[in-house]
This record gives sequence, structure tokens and C-alpha cells, in this order.
Amino acid sequence: MPGIRVHLLMGSLFYPVFYISYFLFSKMDPIAAFGINTVIVSYVLFVMGSDIPDIDADFAPIRYFTHSFLPVVFIYSFYNTKAIRDFFMKFGVLSWSLLITSSILFGLMTGYFLKLLKHRGFLHTIRFALIYGVVIFIVAKYGTALENSTSMFLSFSGFFGVIVHLILDKEIKF
Repeated sequence: MPGIRVHLLMGSLFYPVFYISYFLFSKMDPIAAFGINTVIVSYVLFVMGSDIPDIDADFAPIRYFTHSFLPVVFIYSFYNTKAIRDFFMKFGVLSWSLLITSSILFGLMTGYFLKLLKHRGFLHTIRFALIYGVVIFIVAKYGTALENSTSMFLSFSGFFGVIVHLILDKEIKF
């Protein structure tokens, strides 16, 4: 089966195909539709998606990366979600400490939960690709208040990145 280098390389090579296809099917103007920052984030989500199903493998470098990266994602998401931010800001001086501590705990719990998953199990399914896309949409739409069209573009980027992984592994299961 392909390793991380192949998955990331194919994710990088297939992103332009995804990008062109997205605009052909959506009938949007690819130049005017999104700014460069959105395209860069889309690229990162696509390429990350092309390797993220291997997060359940003991040997996968992405698994170790998540222990450091997930707390940052949670800090950013918690802070940018108004209800959660308002809850933490009630604690005054301790608010940032509580926000960062809870984010680190969520990130570590998620990382340890991944150890319970069997390799080439649930994360190698179309259901996971859909969940990955939906999570991206929710974070983009409600965590950062992006427009629907931008949130959809980002979620499709992640979804199709995972699909590239499944095709490379020849394991397309629902």
C-alpha cells in the first residue's frame, strides 16, 4: 500500500484536477470566487485529507503530528465560536488558561481515542470522508463565519482529498 510520501504527492498532484472540476461543475468563476487565502486553505485540507485516513496506523507520521496540531485547532475553534468564547471569558484572568488547558485536553483525548481504531477500518470509508467534509463545513461556517459558498468549497476539498486516499489504497467502502 502507498505510504505517506505517495499519498501527499498524489494529493498535491490531484488538487489542480479537483480545483478545475469544482469550478466546472459549480459554474463559478474560479478567479473571482475565492481569494488566495481560501485556495491555500483548500489545498492544505485536500492534501491533509489525502493522508488523514492513515491516522489510525501505528506507524503513521500524521498520528504523531495530531497530538501537537489538534490542540491548536481546538484553541482556534473554541475561541472563534462565540458561545464557547463567552463562556470562557466569564472567568476573567483565568479565561485564557482555561481555554488553552481545555483545548489541550480535547486534543490529547482525541489523539488517544485514535489509538482505539483499527487500521483500514472506519477511517478508510466514504462515511469518514463525509464526516471530515461536514466537520470542515461546520468549523468554516460557524467557527470562522465564512460564507456558505466558501465553507462548501473547503468541505469539498477535504472530502475529495480523503477520496484520493481511498482510491490509492484501493479500499473504497461505505
